[in-house]
Amino acid sequence: MPPATLESNEQFTISDQSKVWQIKNENGDPVSFEYLNSKPVFLNFWATWCPPCIAELPGIAELYEEYGDKVNFVLVSEESRSKVRAFAKKHNYNQLPFYQNSYVPNDFASNSIPTTFIIDKEGVVVVSEEGVAKWNSGKIKNVLDGLIKK
Repeated sequence: MPPATLESNEQFTISDQSKVWQIKNENGDPVSFEYLNSKPVFLNFWATWCPPCIAELPGIAELYEEYGDKVNFVLVSEESRSKVRAFAKKHNYNQLPFYQNSYVPNDFASNSIPTTFIIDKEGVVVVSEEGVAKWNSGKIKNVLDGLIKK
């Protein structure tokens, strides 16, 4: 099922702590989350050992193919870069932007994976979804199109 957008009273602006959150790109270089907010952000927490995470990756990859130049896709795992690279190569996900972290700000804390957030350019979380979802859907494309135009 495609996830629902948050009602306006459920949406929230990410904290300053989240804006300066540092994650590492595929080369191990630190990237500030604030930099990524120059466009809408599709933030997904996942792991190579997580069957629901793996189940939703094809839809995320399709969405990335269509929106990767207009939306910052940030797929975050706590696993080592070498493990994620090997997984990406084996499953032909080399094009996806994978990041590594060991700390998650409170705004994005969850007890389950996958967990996904869609955040507008101003840092407002408009979608928050725990568990597997169908991301390559008309509903989500409408959300992203709206955020891109905003």
